[in-house]
Amino acid sequence: MSNLDSAGADEGTETNHGFGWHQWDVPMPLFTPSDLGVLRAANITSCITYLFVKVSILLLYSRLFGVNRILRFFIRAGIALQIVGYTGLIGEAIVEIYLCSWNPRPHSFCNHDYKVQYAQAVFSVLTDFYILILPIKVILGLQMSWRRKSGVMSVFMTGLL
Repeated sequence: MSNLDSAGADEGTETNHGFGWHQWDVPMPLFTPSDLGVLRAANITSCITYLFVKVSILLLYSRLFGVNRILRFFIRAGIALQIVGYTGLIGEAIVEIYLCSWNPRPHSFCNHDYKVQYAQAVFSVLTDFYILILPIKVILGLQMSWRRKSGVMSVFMTGLL
């Protein structure tokens, strides 16, 4: 019984200090500058993860649809777009960490960092749809029944989930 009581006490203490709450519900005064720095650093790792996932999907497309010259061009353009876009977002996140987290006098940019988050979200969604749309024309041009085409299309459209 004492283990349960101590676990409950720890859980209550953590909840009072911001652990266990949804980030949206945690009041800003509870965040220390180092906490905000960690959250901003997580932005860098998420950008790196998105970059590698999307480039790997495009490389898979290159392997599957490399015969089609036009699609191969769009796949390579997509890879270049991913690299340039996410490199820019990672660079911006590093600048944001420096200007907003560990700088004794935060820059005025820090008051509007939500705009950067919106830009990252818009870029991510647009590139998701770009990757999703790429194979459609090739799949529709396959010489097979409409039922089989729709089956192949549904495999590629699982990205909508």
